[in-house]
Amino acid sequence: SYQDNEVVDIGDAQPLYSGFDINVFKPGLPKYAFYVYKVHGALFDADGAYAGVDVDGPGDEKTYAGNPIPPHTGSFTLDMRIMRNLNIRVFCDWALEQSMYNMTSLFQALMGNNKERNDLADQLDELTPGTDEYREAANAYAKTDGNYDWNFIGRSDYFKLREISLSYDLTSILPKVLGNNMISNLIVGVSGTNLWTTTKYSGADPEVNYSGSVGLDRSNDFLTLQHPTTYNVWLRIGL
Repeated sequence: SYQDNEVVDIGDAQPLYSGFDINVFKPGLPKYAFYVYKVHGALFDADGAYAGVDVDGPGDEKTYAGNPIPPHTGSFTLDMRIMRNLNIRVFCDWALEQSMYNMTSLFQALMGNNKERNDLADQLDELTPGTDEYREAANAYAKTDGNYDWNFIGRSDYFKLREISLSYDLTSILPKVLGNNMISNLIVGVSGTNLWTTTKYSGADPEVNYSGSVGLDRSNDFLTLQHPTTYNVWLRIGL
């Protein structure tokens, strides 16, 4: 399926922001759009050494950084019956062109626990200022700075193996075992959900939001517990 939307009018109000000023309702953008100051890369001093982050400031227009509501979604279900009694069901789904704000990773960067940022800092200590390798590492380092939200908004397209279930119908063997018709059918089954995910998202789960659906926050991951993998065993008896 495909869906698209655009905020057309919010009256005479200023743009309406979420709690962390990340998502916005603003004419010309999709609802809940990520809208922040853009990071361009690193600044360098006269010797070519890293001198900070080249970022748009309060006097500049913010930049659209992605859509937390995926325009493209889809699903696929496979139902099979094998040798009359064994039933298999597989359910997969996906989303494309979705973005997430990984505030957990931003928090790690601010606390000095972001591995990518720490590795880049080590590279800058080893490389020679002014070289292409140094500039490349410096630009990457600037884009891990936890003071700028832009650095932690990225694509979170995903494909999920949402569920597999197996069931076996034992009804045909009941007369042989019980010798009567007290039970009309007997089916046993097992199932698992959230079994496998592949995603562009840098965090653990591309379907979380720290505040649920409260306010304007959407696709904000801040120390959020991901959806678990679960397994079930069940028995259905018909009398």
